[in-house]
Amino acid sequence: MAALRQPQVAELLAEARRAFREEFGAEPELAVSAPGRVNLIGEHTDYNQGLVLPMALELMTVLVGSPRKEGFRRARHVVGEIRRTAQAAAALRRGDYRAFGRLMVESHRSLRDDYEVSCPELDQLVEAALAVPGVYGSRMTGGGFGGCTVTLLEASAAPHAMRHIQEHYGGTATFYLSQAADEPQRLQFPLPTAQRSLEPGTPRWANYVKGVIQYYPAAPLPGFSAVVVSSVPLGGGLSSSASLEVATYTFLQQLCPDSGTIAARAQVCQQAEHSFAGMPCGIMDQFISLMGQKGHALLIDCRSLETSLVPLSDPKLAVLITNSNVRHSLASSEYPVRRRQCEEVARALGKESLREVQLEELEAARDLVSKEGFRRARHVVVSLLTTSEGAKVLCL
Repeated sequence: MAALRQPQVAELLAEARRAFREEFGAEPELAVSAPGRVNLIGEHTDYNQGLVLPMALELMTVLVGSPRKEGFRRARHVVGEIRRTAQAAAALRRGDYRAFGRLMVESHRSLRDDYEVSCPELDQLVEAALAVPGVYGSRMTGGGFGGCTVTLLEASAAPHAMRHIQEHYGGTATFYLSQAADEPQRLQFPLPTAQRSLEPGTPRWANYVKGVIQYYPAAPLPGFSAVVVSSVPLGGGLSSSASLEVATYTFLQQLCPDSGTIAARAQVCQQAEHSFAGMPCGIMDQFISLMGQKGHALLIDCRSLETSLVPLSDPKLAVLITNSNVRHSLASSEYPVRRRQCEEVARALGKESLREVQLEELEAARDLVSKEGFRRARHVVVSLLTTSEGAKVLCL
């Protein structure tokens, strides 16, 4: 099996910037990233308030974007169009057709860039007309999003202009292709308000973004445009969802800073996954994506939320991650069942969580729980011990 080269953060950033330019016609103003993770030991113990020992990966989710300035730009177009209309009428009265034409072109570009009611076909018609000698100006007309253009030109140039436009104008086609994320890849939705909440829906990937936006504690959030690029494989068990949640939260911080702690930020991302993705995950994935440091694992106490960096700097040591290429989906898998079984065992023993259960207690209560529940709980209780011991070994 050949090892696959993973793109570096700089490459992901370049790809995201390129995609943003293509989608929105401008350079993004902001850029953030958040890593995926692998858990070295302590599996299924985070939602049992236990210890986990994950490490952040160089597999990243990169998010670039800019705040939208629709209100200012819409107003700028209207104010400018009032001025242009008066100037155009004066130019027409004095017979200055070139000045009138320049104002037409300025009007079209303002409709395209500030009012955003043009479309590629209208832009193409205008550019085709402006390339013809004898044309003074051209612009879209009507409400936009399609329809017609109007062109002012010398009468003798009209036959040439019509031929040129027919030869050079053609419709456009746009394709969106993804082999991983569910469609559509491009999505627009209103931000939540005091009167209106966001709701989960389709595509599924957007629910992680929507959930973080819904529960983000600072306000008001401005509208924004953004592009997401990731090297974290979807469904590979490396926390692509938490990586997307943390990248989204970090991006929102740049738009509207919050005052929460790292633990509070992780909990917002966790709540987003619970409510919007239907996944009752623990806190590990969000914590390591927020706090991971190069050359270290992170020992997380999922009850107290205390953390401790564990060095992984031995040059003789390597960590190899191998992808089975069997894609999993936690929300539709047995994961929620495992969590429920563990919670049932803890309740049967009168405990808040399996973190409080000793192996001897569990063995003594074998007949009080189901066979499956006992086996699930035994794994967790033993893992609580081995995770702590594993962290000590790495610290030696």
